Amino acid sequence: MWGRSFAAALAAAVIAAGGCAYTVSSVLPAHLKTLAVPVFENKTVEFRLAEDVSEAITNAFIADRRLRIGRERDADAVLRGTVIGYKNQVYGYTAQERATQYEVVLVVQLTFRDQVKNRILWKEDQLVVRTTYNVIPVGGEAAKTETDGRRDVITKLAERDRRRTRGAWQERRSDPGIRRGDPDDAERRRAFGRLLREPEPRAPRDGGPGRRARRRRRGTASRRRDGDDVTMNPFPLLALGLVLGLRHAADPDHFVAVAAITARTRRVTPAALLGAVWGLGHTLTLFVVGAAIILFNWVVPPRVGLTLELIVAVALVTVGLWNLRSAQRGDDAELGTGSGRPPAGRAFVVGMAHGLAGSAAVALLVLAAVRDPLWACVYMLVFGLGTLLGMTLVTTGLSFPLSAVACRWGGASRILRLSTGALSLLLGAWLIYHIGWRDGLFLPAPSWTPH
Repeated sequence: MWGRSFAAALAAAVIAAGGCAYTVSSVLPAHLKTLAVPVFENKTVEFRLAEDVSEAITNAFIADRRLRIGRERDADAVLRGTVIGYKNQVYGYTAQERATQYEVVLVVQLTFRDQVKNRILWKEDQLVVRTTYNVIPVGGEAAKTETDGRRDVITKLAERDRRRTRGAWQERRSDPGIRRGDPDDAERRRAFGRLLREPEPRAPRDGGPGRRARRRRRGTASRRRDGDDVTMNPFPLLALGLVLGLRHAADPDHFVAVAAITARTRRVTPAALLGAVWGLGHTLTLFVVGAAIILFNWVVPPRVGLTLELIVAVALVTVGLWNLRSAQRGDDAELGTGSGRPPAGRAFVVGMAHGLAGSAAVALLVLAAVRDPLWACVYMLVFGLGTLLGMTLVTTGLSFPLSAVACRWGGASRILRLSTGALSLLLGAWLIYHIGWRDGLFLPAPSWTPH
């Protein structure tokens, strides 16, 4: 019995020794005593991101106490790095399209060099680190901000880097070429490609599984959930975008703005034209700015997002003042009674302002569901066209009762302009207060949630 057990243990040891490419060990070469961590290079637009990453990694090695931190010219080893990607994107939201959770993605390039023997112990070309944070209280956990998420992802990177360095020497001796087949490395490359929107690699020339898999994926959109790549049919998603665009047209700020503009015409056709022109301006800025955010991975800081929403509030106040002024002066030049023309240019500009404000929020919400940039942009376009169609229907529906009342009672036009102008002015003033002080645009620490 003892001999059989000994033989089994010996066989297991031989198999483990021959089959393992990695060994979990904290042993570094004896000649490595000191480490230098120069300030990383920053290829993002984030202020002090590289400095924060370098400081966190340095502190992690200081706490580890296996390598002393020293100057680069005197150190036995040097860890160099470059921050090449950073994103703060919506990760979860409610049925009302209000974001509840964000994901912070950090991409770095790292090289650990042995300066004594002049060799690279390990290198990471595209190391992707992710973390999530909730912007609303969940359970006993308080709500967090992007600053908290950025700090957490940097801490996670520093800890992963420290563990990687401790096992670097044993890993290198086990199999220098093992990194080519590492599934974790392949996942990092795929994640990095999605983050920076790199094209997929070409399929094999022999028409193997890569080409067949890509043929199956034609006409599908890619989505990432719980670390897996999932393919889905995009057409239900686009249909949903069209429906949501129709519903988006009935938002209070949109309805009030268009009602104030259409109150200046008595005919159904000019009113429908105003709605279509407003929707065209809305779709134009929504698609252009939103597609730029998706394709170029622009990060929308809270103050920028709130400023875009403030533009809508100012537009509402302006439209309200126009209506009040024309009603007081008794100006009927733009009522569409025959000689006057509906204010199409004014509707187009106001629609552009609303589209500019919604572009950032819609783009971030789309990225939470669709990671493929092409389909995300198509969704943005379909959403904008849905809003155009919805606003045309809204203005057409408004024009029937308004034109009937205006034709039967001559003073109705003035009352309609006064009421819609006052409503637009009050809503705009309330939005300025809410955005400026409740959300903190005019305060030191603004808080913006795309919705």
